[in-house]
Amino acid sequence: MSTWALLGVIWKILEAFTEGLGEAASIRVALLLSHCQPLLAKRLSKKILYYSLISSTLITCFIYTTGSLICVVLTTDSTMQNMFNNLILFVGLANISMGFSQASWSLVEAQGRVNQNFYIVIARRWFLTIPLALGFIFGNRWSLSSIGGALCLGHATASCIYANAVLRSDWEMIARMMQEPQIPFGAGNAAVPDYTTSEDFDHVVATKGLHNGQIVVDDDFLDSDSDDSDGFEIL
Repeated sequence: MSTWALLGVIWKILEAFTEGLGEAASIRVALLLSHCQPLLAKRLSKKILYYSLISSTLITCFIYTTGSLICVVLTTDSTMQNMFNNLILFVGLANISMGFSQASWSLVEAQGRVNQNFYIVIARRWFLTIPLALGFIFGNRWSLSSIGGALCLGHATASCIYANAVLRSDWEMIARMMQEPQIPFGAGNAAVPDYTTSEDFDHVVATKGLHNGQIVVDDDFLDSDSDDSDGFEIL
């Protein structure tokens, strides 16, 4: 139990390394989608998936290299050090899957598909990771390393699901949906514009910005001779 508690502390530190990358990427992707730039959002998402995989792999290499030193720093008990050394292999593999799944989870959330994230997390934890861990420990009477294996399988499954959701996303349709105004609570059946056609979406892109630009031209500036309009808006 003490070994698993120490391992939980290290796991929290590993989560913090990749969580910041995913959260920062989700903000940027949501901003690009709201500005009608689905192509840039798609490119950024692929870069973030690549960066998260590389960073988590480098962290795993560091753990494998300094695993014995980490055990000595955390505890002086030889039994706990031996158990911790046996868990290092599964923790490193689970860290790669966890880093990739966290980045993918943030990108799916940036697309506005929060409900899908919720169902995937519930299914992974309660219907895969926990049943596997209980079966390994109480059914097969395996050691503590089996919990690390169950954790690795859970995050690997989540990585495949999230990667499929991100890479096969219809980014233009998501960008159209992001243009719909938010209806205040209690407003009733308010009229919401439907950006389901390419003509409507092209009109939104023309009025809000360019796919590859950062400057928006104000229509009032072009149609009016007054000095009230600033003319340009920096996104």
